[in-house]
Amino acid sequence: MLKSLLVVALLSIPVLGYAEEPPAQKGDYHAATGDVKLDVSLGHLNTRADADLNGFISELSMIFDVPMGKIKHLIFDYKFTPADAYMALSVQNASGRSFHDVAHTYKDNRARGWRYAARELGIKPGSKIFHAFTEESDSVGHSHKDRGKNKQAPSQKTQL
Repeated sequence: MLKSLLVVALLSIPVLGYAEEPPAQKGDYHAATGDVKLDVSLGHLNTRADADLNGFISELSMIFDVPMGKIKHLIFDYKFTPADAYMALSVQNASGRSFHDVAHTYKDNRARGWRYAARELGIKPGSKIFHAFTEESDSVGHSHKDRGKNKQAPSQKTQL
């Protein structure tokens, strides 16, 4: 009996881990950054990522120089949208905080949005760094030809 339960339990665990669909990304997404332009840009980023999620993950991996597994962890385990994964990596770079701190701060305060999470992590909404997120998010996911070439995260372009 115990052996049967163990087999059933093991079979219920997803074999590939990332075979599931990412969280909802369309009409219900609201980044709550406090910046309308950034919110719209992040919505568009989700749409672009929806067309080629693996390409998007690969592009973020190259832009931020992080393993694709970390980005998949955000999208599939934390249930972040692609735009949230982008913001988590941007905030991590700009704040100097750990991947874990940023992911948990946003996850635990998702209803309050990125404005709140960024502020909690030391980035002032409305600052030059925060506005740099908009510029960068506009360029992510448009072209897969020059992925990783001369691309820098917002914190690499702007000093705190």
